[in-house]
Amino acid sequence: MVEKLRQARDADAFREYDRKGDKSIRGARREALRDRESRAVAHARSLVASCAHGACEPGRAETTPVGEEVETVSFQEWAARSGHAVECQVLRRDPSTDVWRLLVSLGIGS
Repeated sequence: MVEKLRQARDADAFREYDRKGDKSIRGARREALRDRESRAVAHARSLVASCAHGACEPGRAETTPVGEEVETVSFQEWAARSGHAVECQVLRRDPSTDVWRLLVSLGIGS
């Protein structure tokens, strides 16, 4: 992965990455990654649409913070916050399909 970063379009930002233990993401490195945030979130979000269940749609996903309503909904309804259909079995899903929700909740992408 480090070699791929050094060969990327913004290779200057990562030329010294991981040398002398420097793995920070500041300055030029941060800006190089910021350009890719929205594409990364869109790609991760599209994984919901490719779910084998067939009725899952990323447009139904909820990214709002969790409140007390968590106690009033079934596990299936709660799990469907990710955009998967209520009937889509959680253990049969690709776990990567929820990565975009984590990124959005951290303020990375939208």
